[in-house]
Amino acid sequence: MQSRIVRIDMHIRDERVLAWIRERAARQGGRVVLTHDEIAAAFLCHRNTARAIVLRLAWGGFVKIDDSHKRGGYTYEPLEVSA
Repeated sequence: MQSRIVRIDMHIRDERVLAWIRERAARQGGRVVLTHDEIAAAFLCHRNTARAIVLRLAWGGFVKIDDSHKRGGYTYEPLEVSA
């Protein structure tokens, strides 16, 4: 069973990554292709930490991840979440 996070339970860096993904996706038509290494470089963390962050965001319903193509990154689509 996967637990869902809610806005109150989000880490500060989760919120920062979510805002960054939303900003990049807005410039590219609502979806953005990113690798864990790109996210890690932007937030000065390990790629496994970046992976954990985006998984928490996906489990919380904040982003939709299309992981059908493994090379070149995953496609992230920010979702609107009602409070």
